[in-house]
Amino acid sequence: MKGNVAYFSLFSYLVENTQRIYYAQGYDNSNQSIDFLSFKDYIERIQVPKRKGNYFLYF
Repeated sequence: MKGNVAYFSLFSYLVENTQRIYYAQGYDNSNQSIDFLSFKDYIERIQVPKRKGNYFLYF
């Protein structure tokens, strides 16, 4: 399989265990880019662009 992969969970311990299992036995796939994130980490990565005034013009 190739492409970008994202694993999300509400529970950080599930993210940690899934990441550990995924990389167990030295698995590596150079065709994949994978992120293991808790929902909190995912929300914290979202960046809202800073704009000045006249917000209604962007809709």
